[in-house]
Amino acid sequence: MKSNTKPSKKSSAVALLAVVACMAAASASGADMKVAGKIAPPTCDVKVHGEDGGSEINFDVNFDALDPNASTAVPSKLMMFEVDCGARRTAIAIRAVDNNADGKPTDARSFHFSDNIITTGIPSNRYFGLGLAASGKPVGAYAVRIKHVQVDSNNFNTLVTSSDGINWSAPATAAYFSTDQPYITAGSLGAAGSFFRIPLDIGANISRTSDFPPGNVALAGSATIEVLYF
Repeated sequence: MKSNTKPSKKSSAVALLAVVACMAAASASGADMKVAGKIAPPTCDVKVHGEDGGSEINFDVNFDALDPNASTAVPSKLMMFEVDCGARRTAIAIRAVDNNADGKPTDARSFHFSDNIITTGIPSNRYFGLGLAASGKPVGAYAVRIKHVQVDSNNFNTLVTSSDGINWSAPATAAYFSTDQPYITAGSLGAAGSFFRIPLDIGANISRTSDFPPGNVALAGSATIEVLYF
C-alpha cells in the first residue's frame, strides 16, 4: 500500500544535519593539548665587594721584594660575595669561571691566606691566572679559598662537588674555586635562606722575576662567579 505522505523539508533538513554530524565525528581521531609555562629561579641581588666597597682588589707589590729564582706568595686580601633574595628562600651553590685561564702557570704554587695560613703545593686546577708578561710567560696566579658560608645568621662549613652536582663531600680544610670541584655550597646541603654571605680569601703568587723584565707589570686576574639555585 502506498502512502501519500511526502517527506517534509523540515524532516529532510534534520536528516542531513545528522549525517554531517556523524561524518565529522568519525573523521576526528583526537585533539592535542599543550601544557606550557616556565620555572624561574628566585629574583636575587648578587654583588661582590672588597673592604673599600669596590669589586676589584689590588696587589701592589714592590719588584725588589720578589724572588728572581722562585715564585713568591703574597699575603691574601678579603672580598665578600653576597646573594640577597629578599623575602624569598632558596638554596644556592656557586662556582667561578677563570676569564684569563690562558694566562696562568701550570706548576704547583704556594699561597699565603688569612690567619697566617700558608698552603703549599696547590695544583693549577685550583688557582686562576694573572695574565702574561711581555715575555709571554705567566705573571702569576691567585687562589680563592672559602672556609665557610653564612646562610642568614648561621655559619656552615663548605661542601664541594664535581660537575655532576650530585655527589657532595666536605673538603679537608677549605674549598677553593677550581676546575675539578667547581661547585661550592653550604655544609648543610640544601640549607635554604634569603641572604648568603661568602668570604673569599684571595691569595696571590707572583712568578719568579727572571721570567719578566723589571718595572711595572700588570696583574690581570678576572673571574666570573655564577650562582646556581636549587
